[in-house]
Amino acid sequence: MNDRFIITIGCPEWRQPMLESLSNKGFDIYIIGEACVPSPFRKLAIRNFLGCYFVDSSCLDKYKSGVCIFDKKLFLWLILSRMVSKSFLWGIGKGNNFLVNKMRAFVSNRSLGIISYMPLNDASFKTAGYIVNSVFSEAKFSWSNSYKLLFIGGLNKRKRIDVLISALKICHSLNYYFTLDVIGDGQERNKLERMVQNLNLSKFVNFHGHISESCTKADVIKGSFLSVSPGQAGLSILESMSYGIPFLTSRNAISGGEIKNISDCYNGYLVDDYKDPIELALKMIKIKQDENIEQVSMNAHDYFTRYANGHDMTKRFLDIVEGGCGS
Repeated sequence: MNDRFIITIGCPEWRQPMLESLSNKGFDIYIIGEACVPSPFRKLAIRNFLGCYFVDSSCLDKYKSGVCIFDKKLFLWLILSRMVSKSFLWGIGKGNNFLVNKMRAFVSNRSLGIISYMPLNDASFKTAGYIVNSVFSEAKFSWSNSYKLLFIGGLNKRKRIDVLISALKICHSLNYYFTLDVIGDGQERNKLERMVQNLNLSKFVNFHGHISESCTKADVIKGSFLSVSPGQAGLSILESMSYGIPFLTSRNAISGGEIKNISDCYNGYLVDDYKDPIELALKMIKIKQDENIEQVSMNAHDYFTRYANGHDMTKRFLDIVEGGCGS
């Protein structure tokens, strides 16, 4: 039995390598919200009441300290549970919702502090440090000066993939015949496929669905010159950078802090309005015309290798929990 625990909701495949690494470093990993969990992780029972999770924490009393994912579904349990006093809280930190932020601040001050995805400079929060959210992906430069665009992620409304498809049509009208490879699945897929068909773009847009095998995903990714997600800037930023593919999103995209990795025109690109397909189309054409695009791609790969790979994320996580600076 280890003397530290980690509680997280679910076990997405992009987070599993980090959790396995932390398991090897002396943490017992507990997964909640899933029917079955992969070894060596453990399942922790919960009660779900009106969308709130209440954890059966009887087995956690024996631990000296731990880390708990800081999700709003766990707010009530954290407030009522004595476990919070020996737990670091790991998550976004401060978001855009005033009431939720009040709750986050209240809970944080009962804990060992928040390990946040972005710098959290707010005196009302008890902070422990921040780490750039990342993925375990082999850094492998595969950028190409092509006309191939890439999208990686779940197909939902907030990504605004419809804006990307509309921008693609505009580019074609201006004689820039970009193609688009879409890796991911979700509730918007049928709607987006119909949109592609209605715009006569079926020959130019490939929906690959969800791909879990890293070698298969790499085969689809290679040869891309730009990765685009207009409305949300998440972990696909860093996954794209690991291949040396710059990422294009909007300045006000929804993000858990990953957008902080992008320096405009240095290792990626930003637009002002994710709702405007014309602005997005003109930006993609401008990037294609940019004589510095290959250098930007090399900067993206170098940034991931030096500062944002999953192994460094694990090290910074341990620095915080074990009393280091974590910055």
